[in-house]
Amino acid sequence: SRIVTGLVRAGLARRRPHRRDGRSRIIAATARGRSVLRRGRRRRVAELARLLAPLGRRHLAAIARATRLVEAALAAAHNTR
Repeated sequence: SRIVTGLVRAGLARRRPHRRDGRSRIIAATARGRSVLRRGRRRRVAELARLLAPLGRRHLAAIARATRLVEAALAAAHNTR
């Protein structure tokens, strides 16, 4: 795909042949790509922490419960496919 080609050209990912299926390719992040992913995750976590900081314990507990419900729903949907 064009997205993968762009990532490969940018040095963020690499393609390699699948060992058993000659038609398939394995796409993996390079060290640079993993570094970019980690930095992005740190930024997202920091922003989320900043946004949630003003909330009290009850609101944070409600968000935690809702998060568990969403995770369970996604897991259930994934298991039914």
